[in-house]
Amino acid sequence: MKSAFLTLTLATSALLAAEPAKPAPAVQSAPSTAKVVDLRVESQTNPTAVNTPLPRFSWRTETEERGWIQKSYRILAASTPEILAQNLGDIWDSGVTEGRSSHFIDFEGAPLLSDQHLHWKVQVTSTQNVVSPWSDPAKFMVRLTGPAPLPQSLFLRNVPRLSGFECSIPALNAIYAHAPTQIHEVKSLRDIGLTMRAAAYHQQLFPRAEIWLNHLNNSVDAAGFYPTTLPSDGSYGSTQSDSALIACHALWMTSGDVSLLKRHMAPMKTFLQARATLDESNTPFGVLPIDTIPSGDPTPPDFVHFVSNAKNLRLMYEMTRSNIFGPFEAMALDAIAKKQNFKFRTLYWRKDDPAAPYSLASGLALLRSGLLKSDQEKQAVASQVLKLIGSSSGEYFSQSPLITHHLLPVLTWSSHFDKALEIAAAVDPEELSAPAQLAISEWLISIVAGINSRQPGFADYVIRPSIPQSSALTYAKAFYDSPNGRISTHWGNIDGMHTLRVTVPPNSVAMIELPEHIGNKVSENGTPADQAAYVYSFSLANGVTSFRVLSGTYEFKISNGK
Repeated sequence: MKSAFLTLTLATSALLAAEPAKPAPAVQSAPSTAKVVDLRVESQTNPTAVNTPLPRFSWRTETEERGWIQKSYRILAASTPEILAQNLGDIWDSGVTEGRSSHFIDFEGAPLLSDQHLHWKVQVTSTQNVVSPWSDPAKFMVRLTGPAPLPQSLFLRNVPRLSGFECSIPALNAIYAHAPTQIHEVKSLRDIGLTMRAAAYHQQLFPRAEIWLNHLNNSVDAAGFYPTTLPSDGSYGSTQSDSALIACHALWMTSGDVSLLKRHMAPMKTFLQARATLDESNTPFGVLPIDTIPSGDPTPPDFVHFVSNAKNLRLMYEMTRSNIFGPFEAMALDAIAKKQNFKFRTLYWRKDDPAAPYSLASGLALLRSGLLKSDQEKQAVASQVLKLIGSSSGEYFSQSPLITHHLLPVLTWSSHFDKALEIAAAVDPEELSAPAQLAISEWLISIVAGINSRQPGFADYVIRPSIPQSSALTYAKAFYDSPNGRISTHWGNIDGMHTLRVTVPPNSVAMIELPEHIGNKVSENGTPADQAAYVYSFSLANGVTSFRVLSGTYEFKISNGK
């Protein structure tokens, strides 16, 4: 292992931690090739109507330098372009602020007034203490009009796509191409929650998604329950009322907007506590949508209640573990989860045959719920799920949303990727519902191509392509325009050797994970991977070859050997 590994690991860990106090300005030691671009306020470029007196700023950095990480930034906001051109901020000067953040940076000046104009720009410093030139100026106008109306459609059609996917199976390419053409048809709360993360791979959701979440929060009833419709009709129930938590988690992870958690945490906590109170009194939680469980499925509705709420608690636990909340938030959730798990096992866990779920839908939901704690339990249920798939008619994606959204990920994670490929490649995208198309497209980019976030906003993410041991899939490539820039990956067999090409955008860190069956001897551009520049933490464990890389473009060759 190279000697610089410990130094870089410590530096990277510091960058991923909470931001420290503002330091003194760095001294530029060499000309910078970094360029600050894509300036946005409230996720919009030069908007003429920002409906908040305290807006948030975002930007990206472009550079060909490998390993570029932002150490600090400075934002200037001025009342006129002339003042800004003098590198003055008469409205706000953030000062040199240490930290890696470049998205949703809070304006900390005096609250802005309606019809006020601002001109702003950004300068960044790298971890090598090299200061970039100032960005080109951007501008916006404040227009305070009160609460924004509920968007007619959260997901839009005919908008620029954020991603692309291609592989050696034409049917899968057709599904990915077709998915955004029907995205506007996803309108029910349940389907919006289940597909929010998939939709974020396809299109920019802000500021519409934030407005939608605000309306959902304002529709919580006196008992603390989210509604099943928006606008609310006064009803509540499992899967539909869960949409707020699922959607908030998805938006947080894909956008990196921590302020979402600050604003929505209180009603989400109240909702979970209200559900826990119902459970203690054995009171049913509303009515389950009729299409949740397939016709003739023997699964009790309360079973779905337990597995859906267990998923809520798992997602909420992840959100409370972020560095803006204290440890007691997570401890309180853990206490609720333990009670839920005990009651679930008392009522529904089959002690005589714990591997047997009620049906394919309930088995898949159980595997995604977090209620199964041991690998033995998970493998037992996964084996039964595979048997149920074998006897099914094959029309999986029209039977239940529990099947639609969980089937392919569960098959892949339980070492049945070839079966997942077979099922997905056999469907006609024209016959799939919009939620089904989005569910499959999310599986294609996040699991087949392997672009998946590890930290909010893809500041730290994993590239773990699913590479079958058979010849069913010979290559896959994808890109995703993350908040920090374009992530791309392309794996395939070139000249008799597995090759993986990846691009990691500036200010990002990626974990590369490869299955051992394609080889464990890795080189990068002709150099052993553990000696290549900006490739770190190389290891082989549990059947996975893994290593971390900083920003840049890499070409890895993988072969068997030591």
